[in-house]
Parts: sequence; structure tokens; C-alpha cells
Amino acid sequence: MVDLMLHLAHTSVVECRRRVQQLEAEETVNPKLKKRYSECLESTNSSVNAIEVGKQHLAFGGYIVVTIQVIGATNDVDQCLDTFNQPSSLPKNVKNLRDICDIASYVAHTLAGDDY
Repeated sequence: MVDLMLHLAHTSVVECRRRVQQLEAEETVNPKLKKRYSECLESTNSSVNAIEVGKQHLAFGGYIVVTIQVIGATNDVDQCLDTFNQPSSLPKNVKNLRDICDIASYVAHTLAGDDY
């Protein structure tokens, strides 16, 4: 189940990153919004890396590391969400990603059991 959730989280964060890149490239009028997209892009890049590290450790049964990496990815997602104080299509996508990361973190933490 953790593998499935990490796969889903990875797919979602890559899609989110693609969307952020597109929005950042299209934003030519509002420099503040462009900066928010840029900051969000940094966060999504970090999220992708964290999930990839988590997937590597999952292959060896490193559930604690998986949990830590997914929590890190969740924090990165939160940073992205925090950059937006105005309506945008992006926060909904990022919110869905955060929910997926929460589930993956919970499952990995449960599997870590007493080791955590």
C-alpha cells in the first residue's frame, strides 16, 4: 500500500510541478504572482526529491526513512500552499497532493511499528 501511495504521490507532484512551471512561464503581468509560482516550483522540486528518496528506502524496508521523507514532502507542499493568498487553480491540485502524502506517511509510520 505504501508503494502505491508513493507512486500516486510522485505522479501527483510531478504533474503539479508541470502545472507550476506552466503557470510561471505564462505569468507576464504580475511579478508578485510569478514570484509565488517560482517559490512553489522550488517546493515541488524538493517534494519530488523527497518522494524519490522515500521510494528508494521503501525497497529496503526503511519505513522510518519513508515516513520522514513523506513528511518532508508534505511540508514542501504546505510551503507551496502558503505562498498563495489569492484564488488560483494551483492550490486545489497541491491540496490533493498533500492529502496523498498524509496517507502515505500514515501507512509508512504504521508499518514502521515499534521501530519508530
